[in-house]
Amino acid sequence: MGRRLGSGRVVPQEEQGKWTDGIRTPRPLTNCVYDASTSSTMRWTIDHTSRERLQDQIVACVRRGVASGELPVGEQLPPAAELGTALSVDRNTVLAAYRQLRDDGVLEFRRGRGARVVSDAPALSSVTEAAQKLIATARERGLGTNDLIRIIKELT
Repeated sequence: MGRRLGSGRVVPQEEQGKWTDGIRTPRPLTNCVYDASTSSTMRWTIDHTSRERLQDQIVACVRRGVASGELPVGEQLPPAAELGTALSVDRNTVLAAYRQLRDDGVLEFRRGRGARVVSDAPALSSVTEAAQKLIATARERGLGTNDLIRIIKELT
């Protein structure tokens, strides 16, 4: 099944996400598994229809990989050009995500060696800590679990 462009042309599934007549056809969800001899297997998922920036989705994928152990300390990430092609995003978007992770202390860059994971996932423990504080504050204010869930859903 294809998608219909504004011109009425149906774009086959295999052409989705490519430039056609100056219009990029939308690709709703991109999944890829990156597996190379120098890298562990990791699933990368990008939702092109999401309101969340592609850069932030890539950052979240790396953080999930580090937190789950799929990307251990010392693991080399795929080159930006390769990952960008696999995810149907511009390599500069991947580089921006890698730079953000470098600035956050998760990755390091080495000329000729690419980007490597340098720290474990302190983010998960800090999120857990923040959630515990949120729950404690909510209880002090008389809010229950359902109230917290509703507030979080409204904010996301």
